[in-house]
Amino acid sequence: MGRQSSSLEPTLVLAKKRPGTWPEEAHGSSWRAETWRGQRRRGRTSWRTQGMRTWSSGSWTCLTSSPSERLLSSSSKVEEKQVNILINNAGVMMCPYSKTLDGFEMQLGVNHLGHFLLTYLLLDLIKNSSPARIVVVASVAHTWTGLRLDDVNSERTYDAMKAYGQSKLANVMFARSLAKRLKDTGVSVFSLHPGVVQSDLWRHQHQCIQMAVKVFRIFTKTTVEGAQTTVYCAVEPGLESQSGGYFSDCAPARCSRTASDDDLAQKLWEISCDMLDITWQ
Repeated sequence: MGRQSSSLEPTLVLAKKRPGTWPEEAHGSSWRAETWRGQRRRGRTSWRTQGMRTWSSGSWTCLTSSPSERLLSSSSKVEEKQVNILINNAGVMMCPYSKTLDGFEMQLGVNHLGHFLLTYLLLDLIKNSSPARIVVVASVAHTWTGLRLDDVNSERTYDAMKAYGQSKLANVMFARSLAKRLKDTGVSVFSLHPGVVQSDLWRHQHQCIQMAVKVFRIFTKTTVEGAQTTVYCAVEPGLESQSGGYFSDCAPARCSRTASDDDLAQKLWEISCDMLDITWQ
């Protein structure tokens, strides 16, 4: 990915979770944006780490805090000449009820609103770096439930599984909506299901479920295997015509009927902007 330029290297920003930590345990400090540099060789791009930028207190940029994300954006626009790939990968799964520093239900706040805001803040830089890609790591869990527009922040009732499914549904709908808004800009957008991955995302599940994951690990993916579809969507040539698409196992996949509802997606977009106090048409 990236422009054919001898003076500029392609840049990737990866929103991810700090290994072994959870927001409620790390006091909102466990989410980061990591910058990578690319080198083009023989028509391909290889990546090497540039290290974490210190955009906020310490080395971690908090995706549970909108002020921290805004600081990240302003700093990156000064320090980075381009961002060719944004991978929205931070996630929390079926955790006990808690809220982000901005008062959002944790799963909705981290899995959807944090990525929504980070993308919004970096979008001008990304568009100026075209061709570029935005990858949203969703899940097949988006098929588990619908959108509770009357209680999207789970203020009245909270079901950890449904809240997770709703946040992943929001991921798919966000990617589809954003792709339409970025048509003809040179920026492609994709969402994906990484598979059932052996990671500490299962930490908050009942011991029986954790045991089942271990017993049937032969049918699950390692973290390296689970990253393959993300990498595919980020760098595979020729995917531009499928912008807005949903992928699984490095191939196009079918998302749920609800995820394909453009009217519902527009309502989610408006609610997200209202919750974050931003204007994004």
